Amino acid sequence: MSEGGSPLRRSTRVHSRPKLYAEEVFQEISRKPASPRTRKTPEKRTTVESPDVSPAKRQIVSAGTQAREAVAPSRKQKSALPSLALLRRPHSVHALPEAILSKMSPHERARRLLHVGSTPESLPCRQEQFVAVVGCAAEALRTGAGGCAYVCGVPGTGKTATVRESVRALQSQQERGELPAFSFVEINGMKLASPMQAYTELWCAISGTGQRLHPRAALSKLSAFFSSGMNAKKTPTVVLMDELDLFVTSRQDVIYNMFHWPDLPDSNLVVIAVANTMDLPERTLQPKVASRLGMTRIPFMPYTDRQLLDIVRARLDIDEQGQRCSSVAATAGCETVFKIDALVFASKRVANVSGDARRMLDVCRRAVEGAEERALAQQVEPAPITIHDIREVMDRMARSGRAAHIAALSRHAKLLLASMFACIRRTGVSEVVWKDVLMHHTALCRTHSVARLGMAGNDYNEHELLRPLSTLCQLGLVVAVGAGAGSARGGSYARYLLAVQEDEVHVALGEGEAEWQSLFTPR
Repeated sequence: MSEGGSPLRRSTRVHSRPKLYAEEVFQEISRKPASPRTRKTPEKRTTVESPDVSPAKRQIVSAGTQAREAVAPSRKQKSALPSLALLRRPHSVHALPEAILSKMSPHERARRLLHVGSTPESLPCRQEQFVAVVGCAAEALRTGAGGCAYVCGVPGTGKTATVRESVRALQSQQERGELPAFSFVEINGMKLASPMQAYTELWCAISGTGQRLHPRAALSKLSAFFSSGMNAKKTPTVVLMDELDLFVTSRQDVIYNMFHWPDLPDSNLVVIAVANTMDLPERTLQPKVASRLGMTRIPFMPYTDRQLLDIVRARLDIDEQGQRCSSVAATAGCETVFKIDALVFASKRVANVSGDARRMLDVCRRAVEGAEERALAQQVEPAPITIHDIREVMDRMARSGRAAHIAALSRHAKLLLASMFACIRRTGVSEVVWKDVLMHHTALCRTHSVARLGMAGNDYNEHELLRPLSTLCQLGLVVAVGAGAGSARGGSYARYLLAVQEDEVHVALGEGEAEWQSLFTPR
C-alpha cells in the first residue's frame, strides 16, 4: 500500500503545478485592467500612457525610459561637436594688449619672446615638414580613411611644435569648410603613469562624454568600436602621440593597437607619432608592429647654425642686418637688444654641440637677463649684447659646481660618460641601457689602449665598472631610473639618465685633456 501510494502522491503533485500556474496567469490577466496606470509593487517602475498616440495604438512607456530618452538627445548633440583640444597659441606675447606692451622695455620684450615656453607666430626652417604633415592628415580626413605618420628626430628640432602648428592649420581649413569636422587629442608619454593610459585618453576623446575608464575597460570599448565600424558615422579623430619611445613595452601591444586601428575600414582615425629615435621601427619594434606604421616618415634633422639664427631673428622680427622688419608692437625696440654678430656666434656654438633650438633660445634669453641685471646695478640703460656677453653666458652655463668633479674623474668614469653620450647620439633616447654602455666602453678602452681598471688584460667585467658608475651616481651626473633603481641593480638591462650636458663636460675637462675632450664632441 505504501509502495502504491507514493507514485500516486507524486503524480498528484505533478498535475497540480499546471493548475496553479494557470490560476496565476488568470489572476494576473484579471488584475491588469483594474489598474492600467500603476502597479502594486512600489519598487518597480511606474508606467504611464503615451499621450501622443492614437487610442487604437496606445503604448505603455516606462518613466525610466522617458528619462533616458530625454537625456539621449543632449548626449548626441555633445558628441556631434568636435572637441578642439589644441589651444590657440598659448603664452604668446603678441596676444598681450598694447597697454601692457607699451610699459615693457625692449629687453623685457625680447626676454619674453625668447622664452622656450612662448609660442611663436611662425615656425621657420620647417616648411617642408609642415607641408608633409598637413598633406598627410588632410588627405586622410577628406577620404574618410585612417592613416599613420611617423615623425622622428633628435630632441630640440621642432617636431612637436610643427605638428601642433599643422593641426592649427587643419582647424583653420575646417572652419572655412575645406575639411570635414574632426576632433584632436594629444597623448604625451611623459604625462602618463603607464603606456596603457593611452587607451583611456583616446576613449575619453572619441566617446565625447569625458568619461575616464580603466585602461583595460577602455581597450575593450575601443576594440569593439573600431572592429564594428561604428566610427564610420562619427567625427574623425586626429591623435598626436608624443614621446613614442616611452610607449615601447616588452609586448609592444599599445603601439600595435594604436597603429592597427587606423588601418581598419571606416576607422576615421589619424595617428601622428613623434619619436626621438630615427630608426625606432627597425631597431626596437617587432616586424608586425613596424609594418603597421606605414611608409609616411617625416624626419627632422638637427638645426644648422643658419637655421638657429633664423629662428631667433624670426622671434625678434629683425632681418639679416639687424633691422626691424615690421611695425608690430610686441617686437618694438628688439632690434637694439642684440648685435647681429653676437647672434651669429651663439648659433655657431650651439650648432657645433647639439643643434638644439631650445639651447639657442636659452642662451640668448640668459644674455638678455644678464644685460638687465648689469644695467640695474649701474642705474643705466641696458647696452646691446655683444659676443663677449654670449661667451660669458655659455661659459657660465658650462662651468657649474660639478666642473671640478668632472675634471677629477677617473679614466673609466670619463669613458663611461663618453659611452653614455655616444649611446644617446646613436639612439636619440635620453635613457641608456647598461648593456649598450658596456659594449661601447669596451670598444673605447681598446681604441685608447686603456687597461682593465689598472690591471693587465683586456677582459672587462661589468662588475668591476660598478665602482666608477657608483661615483657618477653619487656626484649626480648619472641618475638610475626604473623600479628598484640603484647603481648596482638591474643587471645588464638597467637604465640610466644623464643629468649633465655634453658641452658642460667638454668645457669642464679643459684644453689640458684634449684626448678625453675629443670624446665629448659630437661627430
